Amino acid sequence: MKIEIPYKPRPLQKELHNKLKRFNVICCHRRFGKTVFAINHLIKTALGKPNQRLAYIAPTYRQGKNVAFDYLKEYTQPLMKLGGNRHETELKVDLWNGSRLQIFGSDNPDALRGLGFDGVCLDEFALMSPRTWTEVVRPAVSGSYYGKQIQKAEKENRIVDIEYDKNIDVETWWDLGIGDSTSIWFAQRVGTEVRLIDYYETSGEALAHYAGVLKDKAYNYGRHVAPHDIVARELGTGKSRLEVASELGIQFDICPKLEVQHGIEAVRNTLDQCWFDRNRCKAGIECLRQYRKEFDDRMQTFKNKPLHDWSSHGADAFRYGCAIDPGTASVWTREINIDTRYIV
Repeated sequence: MKIEIPYKPRPLQKELHNKLKRFNVICCHRRFGKTVFAINHLIKTALGKPNQRLAYIAPTYRQGKNVAFDYLKEYTQPLMKLGGNRHETELKVDLWNGSRLQIFGSDNPDALRGLGFDGVCLDEFALMSPRTWTEVVRPAVSGSYYGKQIQKAEKENRIVDIEYDKNIDVETWWDLGIGDSTSIWFAQRVGTEVRLIDYYETSGEALAHYAGVLKDKAYNYGRHVAPHDIVARELGTGKSRLEVASELGIQFDICPKLEVQHGIEAVRNTLDQCWFDRNRCKAGIECLRQYRKEFDDRMQTFKNKPLHDWSSHGADAFRYGCAIDPGTASVWTREINIDTRYIV
């Protein structure tokens, strides 16, 4: 079946369609037809690959509804012959190939959080809060390591209210910061399931603070997992944080020193078995969703390493919990040659 979309780009529009890169700032004269251009470029993207998530963001939701959604319906109308649906109340169009195009407004940028995108157009950006780009959109399109798996967990209803089971020990997975944040995941293993029941993160506190957090939560703890660098001794005290933790009553198992990419793969292999408490783990889930590759602006490509930002701490702590042997830690502690008297 031959499908023809009723869009014939003007010469400048056609030239622009062929020149777009990963990120683009476009300044157009009045009557250029930028909204029509943007909607049709998103449609082109949706047709090029299945299961795309694409967004057009106007300065306000009302503007997007009054202008852009009419164009979206007009230019996707022929595609409805192949299947799909239009959702008037949500301003979105689902195509037969699983791709979705949706209209949003920047007047409520927090409503965009957690929505992974494959492509986005921000129209009249000068009228928007910069937060829309810096805090919401760019993290959502910048090479997320686990974004699609978090989306899958949402679709499979694995982000729900989870009741703490007192009959099962709780593991804690730590990323220990000095100048940065310290993050802790609280997990229970039930068969092949990993239930993430809680998450805690803050910065600027000593280990004694986190020992107090564990006590206040009053879970029945099994083991505590820390990164390999916990054995490094501090110059001021001559003690390692492993020793300080032991004095506070926290006996850590040590995660092996792995290549970051190997640890990321361990997370990917674990996430399909994970269930998350949607309220207590909300901040940690967002860290996993937004953890992403560093982008090379000069080469216009992603580097093969993570971007270090606010999401790194929660994602790193989760990685340590997935990378360590689910059974005992004795093998790992021997491999990194530390003083095992501090390990239970």
